[in-house]
Amino acid sequence: MHIQWPLFFWIFRSLSLLTLISSSLATAYVLLHDNPLEFFLDVNAVVFVISHSFLISLLLGRVRSESFAFLYSQGFSRDLLWRHVWLATLTSVLATWVPCAVLILTPLRSQFQDWMQNPWFPLMAPAESRFLTRSLLFYGMLLPIFHYEWIRSSMPFRGRVSGHLLVIDYFVCGLFLTERLWYFGTDLARTSMFLGFITISAILGLFGYWLHKRLEVGA
Repeated sequence: MHIQWPLFFWIFRSLSLLTLISSSLATAYVLLHDNPLEFFLDVNAVVFVISHSFLISLLLGRVRSESFAFLYSQGFSRDLLWRHVWLATLTSVLATWVPCAVLILTPLRSQFQDWMQNPWFPLMAPAESRFLTRSLLFYGMLLPIFHYEWIRSSMPFRGRVSGHLLVIDYFVCGLFLTERLWYFGTDLARTSMFLGFITISAILGLFGYWLHKRLEVGA
């Protein structure tokens, strides 16, 4: 994909402060958290990813705003804008995730916790790599849903209602199934649940792209 850097920086400017704050908070949390990191058992980490994903989509999803109307007026195609919105999204996520990965995958976190006389380290350090893969997987599940929500909510004919209700239903069903299957289900049931969530996210991501190409943009 050919990157239009002026366009990328124009789009990413709305995420710059959010990215700085999220990266700082995530890095400090990973460094200072005194228990071994396990993503789906850590409520703080789950809430952080949900909040970060939601704010990214909120700041980038105003497709009826004056700024997006201006970009359309400058001759940028809908496909090009969609690709750069996702490029800005991935940049914000990776700018938050990569510093945490460096702390976990190198001895930095383990040595710091060992210096703080934490008995878990360095024994439990190798197990924390799963925290990174699961957090990135959760970002991948949430971001297509949230991006779809804000595009759908900009559509006429009850778009706002149906877009927001879809996300609410997704979370209610997701939390119910996760709570049941995580503690009481088999490995196969848990794997099937996550594959189902990933499939739904992928489908809604494609629908979001389809709607983006057909949405009337205006101030």
